[in-house]
Amino acid sequence: MKNCLFCLLLLGISLSISSCSRESKEVLYKIPAGTNVKECSIVFSNYAPHLAYVEEKTEGEAVVYDEKSDKTYPAIDVLSLSSDGNHFAYIALLGKKEIVVKDGNTIATYPYKTIIREDDTPKSLQFLNDGSLIYTTRVTEKMNKIMKDAKPIDKSPYSAKPKVSIDGNHLLYWVVDGTGDFLVFDGKRQRISNMPLFTSISGDGEHYGAVTRNGNKMKVIIDGNETTTIESKNAITYFVLSHKGKHFIALQDDPSANQIKIKYDGEVVSVALKVFTNSIAFSNDDLHYAFTIMKANVKKAIIVLDGKEIQSYDPNFSRINDCFNQGRKLVFSPDGEHILYVAGTGTNQILALDQKIIMRLNLYNAEILKTFFSSAKDVNCMFLDKIKKQIVKSTKTVR
Repeated sequence: MKNCLFCLLLLGISLSISSCSRESKEVLYKIPAGTNVKECSIVFSNYAPHLAYVEEKTEGEAVVYDEKSDKTYPAIDVLSLSSDGNHFAYIALLGKKEIVVKDGNTIATYPYKTIIREDDTPKSLQFLNDGSLIYTTRVTEKMNKIMKDAKPIDKSPYSAKPKVSIDGNHLLYWVVDGTGDFLVFDGKRQRISNMPLFTSISGDGEHYGAVTRNGNKMKVIIDGNETTTIESKNAITYFVLSHKGKHFIALQDDPSANQIKIKYDGEVVSVALKVFTNSIAFSNDDLHYAFTIMKANVKKAIIVLDGKEIQSYDPNFSRINDCFNQGRKLVFSPDGEHILYVAGTGTNQILALDQKIIMRLNLYNAEILKTFFSSAKDVNCMFLDKIKKQIVKSTKTVR
């Protein structure tokens, strides 16, 4: 009788656990046998299940978009998808030329190194929601020009620093003409006193910001208004607006101390030897922020949440960031109270929610590509199964 009760108790506990945490897997793409996928070339759209990658062939490289192979070139340098995934574009290298290909058609050809590459390489080619392709060309050593579908975006002699919002609905850039410097946001010009060092669009796409130098000070401009002054003895190296545009994070070098100061709304909230700029994240309600750093003499990466270092697994674990030089994005839960991130432990790469391991994958047989929360607040992980050569989406309900 006692054994039966014990079994029923175990069964009840098991059912309780399974009801709180259920996992399902779906194969999204099967990569054809014999296909060699170029390392770090897989890209996804933001809001739809579209995928592209570069296939390495004996005679060169070719972009594969939604399982259809495009023309083969000696090399493919940059590959991007639109937010809705309905458009793809890439830069192909052919001799001393670089060719811009959009949706399988050549739209422009330039001498090598004419198209300016962004630090976040895929953003060298950005799409608006109408399918227009945005990129920047080098006209002379000191003169740049933004192109929209291979045509100058503005009549001004100089234009640069384009930023397209995550949803593709908004565009920000800088122009210079005979009357001064201007920020252009969704076609509307805003005069600024000096050139912008950095520009940014908020996560929701509704607000814009920039950092400009004014004598021995730097000014932070949000929606055309100067909001904060930052002393400019040391250089600003990065700037990003929060989700709703109410806040910002800026990185400032401090060579005398061999460290980087991380400033939130102009105030120092942390110092580091290195900041993974791609990790910087804000909650949707703009109440929280987080980022990943490395400190001197500390081997493990550290997650900083609202200015405080939190206990976590190592988000810079060996090999998990081979294709993410600036780190992986930290993802806030829909309620803004928890952080979803990729880390490593032992021979595994893991997906963790704060200090709880949600998913565990073999470090050598799989590669985590993208993580996010669904509209139903489920945790989603898209990964490459290197053994079966397929892209899998794993969904886990966590309550």
